[in-house]
Amino acid sequence: MWVSLTRKMDVSKHTKAMIESATSGKECPQSSTLDALQSILVELLSRSKRALIVLDDLWYNNNEDDIRFNRTEDEDWERLLAPLNSNNGTRAILLTSRSQKLPGVLESETKFFVNLGVLTTDDSMSLFRHHACLDNMDESPLKKELEEIGVQIVEKLSRFPLAIKSVASQLRGKWNVNQWSDILQGSNLNELKTTLMWSYQQLDKALQRCFFFCSIFPKGYPLRKSFLVPMWLALNYIRSSDSKNFEDIGSKYFDELASRFFFQHQSGSQFVMHDAFHDLAESLTREECFRIEDEHAVEIPSTVHHLSIAVENIKEHVPSICQLTRLRTLIFLHFLEEDSKESLDEILKKLKKLRILVLVLSPIITQLPKAVCELKYIKYLDFYRSSITQVPEVLSDMPLLCVLRLPVGVVGLPKSIVNLRNLRHVDVIDKESGKFGGLPPVRHIGKITSLQTLPEFHIRKEKGFELQQLGNLRALKGSLFIYGLENVSHKNEAIGELAENDLPKELKIQDCAQGSTLSLCEGQLQAWWNCHKKRVKFIYTRVPETRQFDLPFSLTNLTFSYCNITDRGLSVCLRNLYSLQYLELEAIMSLVTLPLEETMSQLGRLRYLKIKSCWLLRSLGALDKLYLEKFEVNFCPCLEFENEKHDSPLPSSLEWLKLRWCTVSSGTLSCDFPKLDYVYLEGCCSSTSLSIDKMTSVTNLTLTGCPDISILSGLHFLHLEKLHLTLLPKLKVKDCLQSWPSSTEELHTDNLEILKIFSSKTSIPPRTLILEFLQEETFTTEDLSLLNSLERLCFCRCKMKSIPTNSTNLSSLQVISFENCPDISRLPELPKSIRIIEIKGCPVLKERCRHNGEDWPKIANINYKLIV
Repeated sequence: MWVSLTRKMDVSKHTKAMIESATSGKECPQSSTLDALQSILVELLSRSKRALIVLDDLWYNNNEDDIRFNRTEDEDWERLLAPLNSNNGTRAILLTSRSQKLPGVLESETKFFVNLGVLTTDDSMSLFRHHACLDNMDESPLKKELEEIGVQIVEKLSRFPLAIKSVASQLRGKWNVNQWSDILQGSNLNELKTTLMWSYQQLDKALQRCFFFCSIFPKGYPLRKSFLVPMWLALNYIRSSDSKNFEDIGSKYFDELASRFFFQHQSGSQFVMHDAFHDLAESLTREECFRIEDEHAVEIPSTVHHLSIAVENIKEHVPSICQLTRLRTLIFLHFLEEDSKESLDEILKKLKKLRILVLVLSPIITQLPKAVCELKYIKYLDFYRSSITQVPEVLSDMPLLCVLRLPVGVVGLPKSIVNLRNLRHVDVIDKESGKFGGLPPVRHIGKITSLQTLPEFHIRKEKGFELQQLGNLRALKGSLFIYGLENVSHKNEAIGELAENDLPKELKIQDCAQGSTLSLCEGQLQAWWNCHKKRVKFIYTRVPETRQFDLPFSLTNLTFSYCNITDRGLSVCLRNLYSLQYLELEAIMSLVTLPLEETMSQLGRLRYLKIKSCWLLRSLGALDKLYLEKFEVNFCPCLEFENEKHDSPLPSSLEWLKLRWCTVSSGTLSCDFPKLDYVYLEGCCSSTSLSIDKMTSVTNLTLTGCPDISILSGLHFLHLEKLHLTLLPKLKVKDCLQSWPSSTEELHTDNLEILKIFSSKTSIPPRTLILEFLQEETFTTEDLSLLNSLERLCFCRCKMKSIPTNSTNLSSLQVISFENCPDISRLPELPKSIRIIEIKGCPVLKERCRHNGEDWPKIANINYKLIV
C-alpha cells in the first residue's frame, strides 16, 4: 500500500486512502465510521501473509510550546496505525519524512533511520544523461562538450534528483552548446524552487495554464488524462489552429507535462504531482485557484476562478462561496451529506457562470438538484459518483455542454439530449471501479454530430436506431461495439455505412442471429475495410473452406465465438498472423482439431490461448510447437490431453494452466515445465494416478471435482504456497503421506484425514487452513491438535452442526471465519490470540453473536468483527 499523507492529520481520510490503495483504487463505502473503516482495513491485511505499507511525506507538528496539541496528534497517530499492528502476518512500514522528528508511536517502533542525502556525481550524471537523451548521441566532440556543461549544471542543482530530471528533460534534444552555457550562467538553478520555476517558464503558455489549474486538487490526488483533458477543453485551455482534434491536442499536453515531470506516473492510468511542483503551482495561482479542506469557515479571495471542496458539510462555507462571481470551476471531492442539499442549491443559484461542475452526492440524494439545470454556460457536468437514476429533460437547456458523466445506475437519457450539438462525450462510469460502461439507448443519436465516444450501438428495427445513425458520427474515436446486424435490411447497406465512416480505433461487430463476433483493433481497421469489403459477410455466414481471409498481419487479439468455422478454415484464418498474442475460441461446434505445425509455427508471438465450450474438439494439433505462457480450456468434453506418443501435448513454456471439464491422462503433467507456476484442474476425467513430479516450479496447485484421481505422484517435489484439494472422493490420503510437500502456506481441503499428515515431523502445518464442503456433522479437537502454528482458519460451505467445544490449543490462531455454514449452532471457546472473526451466511451464528446474544461474551474482546 502506498499512501501520500497530508500535512493535516485526518485519521479517517488516511484510513480510506490505505483501503483504496489496497484495493487498487476501489472507492471506500460511503459515510463509514472510523471503526468500520479500520475493520475493513484489518480484513484486507489479513488476506496477505506479507504487506509493505508506504507512508509517504509525513508531516509531524512537534509544537514544544503546546503539549496538549502534541498529545492529541500522537493519539491520532496511534489510532491510524492500530490496524497495521495486527499480528496476522508480516507488516513492514516504510516512512518518508523531511524531518527525523516523529510521533511517539512511530519513534519507539522505528528500527532503521536512513538519511538519503544527495546523489553522487556519477549517479547524478547518469540520471542527467538519461533524461537529456545524451546516451542516444554518437560519440563526438559535441557530446563531450555537452557532458562537461552537464556536470556543472548537475553540481549547480545540488544533485537534487527532481531538479536534475526537470532541467534535463527541458534540454532533451537541444544539442546547442551556447544554449546550455546560457542556462548554466544565466539561470538561477541554485535552489529547487527557482529551478522548478525556470522549468515552468520553458513551457508554452497553454501548457502553463493546464499545469497551474491542477493546484485545485489536493497534494497526492490521482490525476487521470481521461478526466483532466475534458476539463481543460471546457475552460478553453486547448487551442487548435487547424483541424486537429482538441482531445488529441489535450492528450499531447498531458504527455508533455508528464515527460517534463510536472506529473509523475503512479500506477495504471494514474499520475500524481510532486509536492514541490504542487507548491509551485499554488504559489502561481493563489488568487485564481483555491481548495477548501476544513469544515470551518475560511476566507476565499474574491478573484478565485477555480474551487475544489474536500469536506462533507459545506454549511459554514456557503456565504463565502456565493460571493465568488467569477467562479468557473466547482469540484466536490467528498460525498456531500444529505443536509447539504439546500446549501448546494443556494450556491448554484448564485454561480450562474460555471463552466465545470463535479458533484459527489450522498446515496440518499436520487435526483439532480434543480439549480444544476439552470446553469446555461456549463460545459462539463459530472455526477457519476451519485445514485441518480434519471436525467431531467431540461438538460437540453445547456446548449454549451461538451462533457456529461453519469453513474452506471442511469436507466435512460432524455429525448432532448440529441439537441446538444456541442456534446462530445457522454460517459457512464462505475463509481466503485471507475470503469466506463455502456450508454443507455438514444434515439436519433446521429444528430449529436460532435460526439467523440460511443462504447456501443444497438441496431433495432425502429426509427432512430438504424445503422445510418453512425454515418453522421464522423468524429468517433476510441472503441465501438455494434450489436444486432441481423436487423439491417441489406448487408450491402451495412458494409457501406461502416466503410464510408471514419472508423474508430477499435471496432467489434456482433450478429445476434448467428452469434458470431468480429473484433478489430487500432491500426487494422482501415486495412481490413480496404481489403475486399465482401469479407465483412464473415459475420453472417459460415466460413467457406475455399475463401481466403487475409487478416491484417498486425493483428494482436483475435476471438472466434459462436461461429461454424471448420478446422481448415481456422488454419487459413491464422496464417501469417506473426503478431498475434491472444487467441480465443468459444462455442465452435464444428471444430475437431487445432491447426498443425505448418500454421502453428507462424504464431511465434502467441502467449495466451483460451478454448471454451468447443464440444467436438478432440485434438490440440501442434500446440506444443507454440511458446505459450497461459493456456485455458473450459468444457471441452471430447478433448484428450495426450498425443500419439502418449505424452503431454502441452508446450513446456507454460507459466499458467487452467483445465476445466475435459480429460487428462496420467502423462498430461509429467513433462518438464520449468516456468509453470499456477495449475488449476476442475471437473476433469482422468486416470487413477496423476503424476506431477516434473512441475517443480509450481507454487499454486488446485485439484477439485476430479472423480477419478486416487493417487497423486510426486507431490513432495513441489514447493507450494497454496494447495487446494477438494471433491476428490477416491483420493487415497494414506498414499499421500509419503509424497506430501514439506511445507504449504495455505491449504484448502474437504477431507479431515489429510490433517493427520501433519503428525509427521517432515510435514510443516500450513499457516492458513480453509475447510470447504465438509460433510461431517462434527469433528473432534484431535483433528486440529496438530495445527498449533495455524494463524487463519476458515469454514466454508460445510454441513457441520458444531465444531470442537475447546479450540484454545490453537495458540497462534488470529483469524477465524465461517461462510455459508447455516447448520452451525454455536461457537466454541476461542483462543485468546484471535483478533478477527468473520461470520457470513450463517443465520444461527449471526443471531447468537449479535450484541447481548448467547455467544457475544465469546467474541466481545475480539478487536475486529464482521458479521453479516
